Amino acid sequence: MRGRGGSGCRHPEYSRTSACKRANVHYNLNTVTGAKCVACAIQGRFIARTGREGTMREKLKAVFGKGVFGAGWRDAGASVLLVVAVYFTNEIYALLNHGPAVLDLRTSIDRALPLVPVFVIPYDSLNLYVYLSLILFLLFRNRLFQSAALSMIGAWLVSYLFYFFLQTEVARPVIMGHDLFSRMLREVYAGDNPYNDFPSLHTSISTILAIHWLRFDRRAGWPLAAWTALIVASTLLVKQHYVADLLAGLLLAFGMATLFTRLLLGKKKESVPA
Repeated sequence: MRGRGGSGCRHPEYSRTSACKRANVHYNLNTVTGAKCVACAIQGRFIARTGREGTMREKLKAVFGKGVFGAGWRDAGASVLLVVAVYFTNEIYALLNHGPAVLDLRTSIDRALPLVPVFVIPYDSLNLYVYLSLILFLLFRNRLFQSAALSMIGAWLVSYLFYFFLQTEVARPVIMGHDLFSRMLREVYAGDNPYNDFPSLHTSISTILAIHWLRFDRRAGWPLAAWTALIVASTLLVKQHYVADLLAGLLLAFGMATLFTRLLLGKKKESVPA
């Protein structure tokens, strides 16, 4: 059946006389795919990628085939268990967040660094960064999700050993300002005791995610690596950690990420289909 969109178009509801024309969607897609309508463009991209026409199920498999929904039952089950493990391993943090401190790792560099309240923005962004990253890895690259989750769990467990046996404490300043960032920083201090500092989990967890994003898609990975650098810097500039905590967090992140990416991913880079 030929639609009104032109020769070969089988989707008259998306033809040149439809709302697609008014929204310029039709013509934007035309320049990329040469299709007669939006539906044809979607079909054309799939055919270009797979070399054949296919059912909707095959189209979804082309996009999500390497995610948890395209994995076997055993592999998918392992990922579900890792989701649970990530949640409960994170919860252990609060149980260890108390004194007394055994080590004092403050140096002259730490004393010289200024308090910069605006850095509370990247500092506070870690939870959102973690949730969105793990969800996307799980949906699109199941093995990458497993590597990231295991790396994070490993980083948590190693850190917890230090928190239990060699607890540290950070000396925090009194926040006197009444601007938005100062108020946000006071909330951070109120919700987190000044312990559980060495190694820095903000540093290790965000760095692990950045490493895996670079394996997932470098176009997104580099901007997120830059944001990760801000998160890492924020640990010092909001006075939640010392330099030693940051360095230990980086070492832990690269160690865990190297171990699990080699075990689960090898040298092959994971990437999202265009």
